[in-house]
Amino acid sequence: MDAQRAAALSDQLVASELKAEALIGAAVCLISLQDTLGAQRVLSELLELPQIGIATKRKAYREVLLALSELPDYCETFLYEEALQGLMLKPDDTTLGWEQLKDKWALTKCRLRRAPLCAESTVSSFSQSFTSLERYRDAADVLVFGAKLLEQQEEYRAALLLMKRACNLLIGRPQ
Repeated sequence: MDAQRAAALSDQLVASELKAEALIGAAVCLISLQDTLGAQRVLSELLELPQIGIATKRKAYREVLLALSELPDYCETFLYEEALQGLMLKPDDTTLGWEQLKDKWALTKCRLRRAPLCAESTVSSFSQSFTSLERYRDAADVLVFGAKLLEQQEEYRAALLLMKRACNLLIGRPQ
């Protein structure tokens, strides 16, 4: 009987995690369609799922923040940032090092979107950190975002250099 109950609980946990992953994807898709209210409803549904761990909640907020920071018009992210920061303070043995770095990047990306001060050095530092963890796609994404910010500031030469570095990462020639 205990084995059956344990198996049922395990199945519920797997089902909850799979549903959470699907809801994260749905929230990100809704944001890319600029339906931020729909994404907020989906995120609320995700957070109400039983047995969802801290790592999954962190991932949800992180992915929502990263998607919001890509919208062409600035979108308010303070509540999501505060929620992610709060979850980052909670102990969690299941969150990997690169996920912690990506959480920090999501918060920094939102800050840079509001006030792009020291964008080049900040994105270079994050890119180097991702590269050292062999997360080349993440490192390239950071550099592309930085290039976009520099282009908006009419710093075309610096933007081009960041894009070249991103390209090198994506074709397998990390610096």
